[in-house]
Amino acid sequence: DVLDPAYAPGVGQPLPFGLAPREVLGLLFAGWGDKLAGVSVSEFLPARDANDRTLELLGWLVERLLLKWAEG
Repeated sequence: DVLDPAYAPGVGQPLPFGLAPREVLGLLFAGWGDKLAGVSVSEFLPARDANDRTLELLGWLVERLLLKWAEG
């Protein structure tokens, strides 16, 4: 899992020293272009999510990606 468990604890194998959400967004935007076909979330386990942190983060990431897509 790429995100640090401090930001996204609701995953099957949380590993320390992952990326911060803004770093992930920066990587996605760096590769943004006409050939980008999609983005997927491979894992989310609500039972392991602490105070809905992972769920809120996923909502934030989807919102940012949709805004970027709408900008063109």
